[in-house]
Amino acid sequence: MTIQWFPGHMIETQNLLENAISKVDAVLEILDARLPRASSNPFVNKICKGKFRLKVLNKKDLADPWQTKLWLDYFEKKENKPAVAICGTQKSQAYEALNYCVGKITRNRARKLKLMVLGIPNTGKSTILNALAGKKIAKTGNVPAITRHKQRTSLKNNIDIYDTPGILWPVIEPPEKACILAASGAISDTAIDYNDIAFFAANQSEDILI
Repeated sequence: MTIQWFPGHMIETQNLLENAISKVDAVLEILDARLPRASSNPFVNKICKGKFRLKVLNKKDLADPWQTKLWLDYFEKKENKPAVAICGTQKSQAYEALNYCVGKITRNRARKLKLMVLGIPNTGKSTILNALAGKKIAKTGNVPAITRHKQRTSLKNNIDIYDTPGILWPVIEPPEKACILAASGAISDTAIDYNDIAFFAANQSEDILI
């Protein structure tokens, strides 16, 4: 089973991010806590070189707590990347991630601190932004690619945060990774067969769905 989903707006988003990344102070990379490896876009590694990046494992309430702890240790010790796990619908936890990131940045308080939220579709980027803002300013839903344009929100303490459209990569390899992403809701149902995905998910061990 071959699954590819890379609509035109994702190409536009890649170009937008490459041009905009130099203008921000740090990046919040939002991953799905149920599948941190599969939901990590290699494009983010490419454009974030030299930029402080916090890996945020969102939807921790849906993930196995022990597996989440192992992943946090993995990112910290093996990849040398700071990581936190949150439930993005909870304002206090969203601010936990934000404050951790802000605390790692040397900033000039005379100007606004600029942060960018990146990640694949349906990891909860807009949900986190709404929690931080304390109101619904970004559309959310159970389908991928609701956000189509970059959106700036001003937060307290002189912080601007940018929500960005979720992007995948042109060729998802191996095919099993595409199936994992489809099972999580990161790929549009127009590009998949529900029966194939259900059969795939039902026949996998717990370990592969990460």
